[in-house]
Amino acid sequence: MLRRAPRTTRGRTRTAIVVVAALALVLLATGCWPEEGFDAARSGFTPYETTLTAANVSGLSRAWGVNTGATANTPIALANTVYVGAGDAVEAFDTAAGATRWVTHNTDLDFGQVGALTAFGSNVLAPVTWGGEGGLFTFDDTTGARSGSPTFHFAVLGSVAKRNNDASAEVTFAYGSGGPYVTYLDYGHQALLDFDTSTTVTSPAIVGRHVLVGVANVIESYSLDSCTPLPPPYPSGFCAPEWTATLPAAPQYPVGVGTTETAVGLANGDVAVLDVASGALVWTGHTGSSAATAPAVANGHLYVGAGDGRLYSFASAGCGQTTCGPEWSGATATGASVSHQPAVANGVVYVGTSAGVVYAFAAAGCGTSSCPSAWSGAVDPSGPAAPVSGPIVWNGTVYASAGATLAAFRLPA
Repeated sequence: MLRRAPRTTRGRTRTAIVVVAALALVLLATGCWPEEGFDAARSGFTPYETTLTAANVSGLSRAWGVNTGATANTPIALANTVYVGAGDAVEAFDTAAGATRWVTHNTDLDFGQVGALTAFGSNVLAPVTWGGEGGLFTFDDTTGARSGSPTFHFAVLGSVAKRNNDASAEVTFAYGSGGPYVTYLDYGHQALLDFDTSTTVTSPAIVGRHVLVGVANVIESYSLDSCTPLPPPYPSGFCAPEWTATLPAAPQYPVGVGTTETAVGLANGDVAVLDVASGALVWTGHTGSSAATAPAVANGHLYVGAGDGRLYSFASAGCGQTTCGPEWSGATATGASVSHQPAVANGVVYVGTSAGVVYAFAAAGCGTSSCPSAWSGAVDPSGPAAPVSGPIVWNGTVYASAGATLAAFRLPA
């Protein structure tokens, strides 16, 4: 039974809530990039960047680069620290000059492999796999101390989608000796995605009150609020999808277009936009290339990279037809494929390529169908080319990893 608190307690509670909310707003206003795709909807867009603009981005230069010791995945940033998973380690670096804050290796079992990170509260969440064991672990963001115990024959696939205290979702994989191999979606409920290892499953996204995930060439949607049990012969305790939508090619992870639509980049180079409530195809964007990345969504536009090394911009509302062409496109200097979801911040779109170079384009285009880049920078100018993971944008700095190098680009002081 709920009881009304005394008047003085209610006042203190209300004040505490206001203080906590204010601190959260200050944190957001100073800028952060807490997970892959920036937010749980994987939008690829930060509304908090104010330093870098289309007018000054050409002045970016490489401020620092560090060797992470192994192939690094997409970085995240929070407060004055940038974090990255690299090989068996979760690593934290000072944003000012790249000085190492802490490195936590996960070598206590056979070997460790760290997946893409997600920051939440005072912890960094990291999927870690050791040979036949693994799980989702927390690392203290100040000390790097690890919490959690591995589970036998278990792993977390891809990155965790985390939306404040409201919801989180991750794809997990469990297996016995010699099988069966079972892939699940954990999102407060649990969904059974696959019974074997031959199917590619994407990281999940949370869009409105729906959790979306790609399975082979299908997008599946699950409700955060209800669970329809799978019918026999499936085992009890698993939820059936609200809907499934079959696509012409394998998708990247879904991205929210507001709370009513989702956009996915496809292996055939197209972008499919679906209704979140029903899974109905709303429209398709055609790049004319292959290997479309997950799109970034910002200010009425979708930005997607492709296998031909070009960035494509589409109106997020479509063009009034079932198939739409791009508003404009921009080419990277090398023509190497775009290797990761673009990042959008304060009127600039950033993309990384398989040649290890980050490019910036004006998000508004250039008034013609083909636009030049405004800036480019190599993550590791002296090392071998490697695909870029990221980029991300935080507090006037662009961060990206390629191979074993994590680099920061910013304007001269």
